[in-house]
Amino acid sequence: MYGRKIKIYQGVDNPIHFSARDQDQKPVNLTGYTVQADIQDPVNSLTILSLAVNIVDTAKGLGYLLIDTATANSLVNRQYKMTFKVTNVGSAKQFPLYTDHDAMVPVDLMVEDAYYSTSYPGVDQDEIIIDGGTI
Repeated sequence: MYGRKIKIYQGVDNPIHFSARDQDQKPVNLTGYTVQADIQDPVNSLTILSLAVNIVDTAKGLGYLLIDTATANSLVNRQYKMTFKVTNVGSAKQFPLYTDHDAMVPVDLMVEDAYYSTSYPGVDQDEIIIDGGTI
């Protein structure tokens, strides 16, 4: 992998494409391995969520994961970290998956608001409508 910031948006599902590459930017064969992505909260020093990376081509190290709407909405609009690790299926040994050539594991994950609910209060709920033109 070669790290760069990942941006996700609240209000929608956020697919993230995954490509494992070595220092020479060549594909890494992930046959016999699983890959896990973790959303880390550096402010509170905890892992918020662990997600399995769905590998679609093991020989080329290609896959994807999905941060769904509910998860995106549950995150505060700020920067988090995302880390990746591989697990050898046969031995159960785990290894960090570095995200750049400087041997860094985390990549920045930015949470942005973009899509808002289109629902309105029901007729049985109190609501006040202010016409911006009359103020």
